[in-house]
Amino acid sequence: MANFWNKAGNTYKMLKGKTNRAIEVGKLQIEISQLKSHVNSLYRQIGKLIFELSEEGTTEVSLTEERIAKKITEIKEKKARIEELEEEKDKDI
Repeated sequence: MANFWNKAGNTYKMLKGKTNRAIEVGKLQIEISQLKSHVNSLYRQIGKLIFELSEEGTTEVSLTEERIAKKITEIKEKKARIEELEEEKDKDI
């Protein structure tokens, strides 16, 4: 009978670990989705800035233009974080 309880306890621990991992992966996936959404928003903002600059008569847009450079830096940071989260999500238990 003790063997039964040991097996039941081990099964419980295994299921608990898998459930916790599934919850963790779900949270990571939500954070990844939020970051990707923010990156897409930054892309749109850059496009809008370029359009506004062209409307002002600017014929050449430099990537060093402060507003654009700031958004590009932010995109790079968010993409690096997404990559970190993807690696963490794909790790085994």
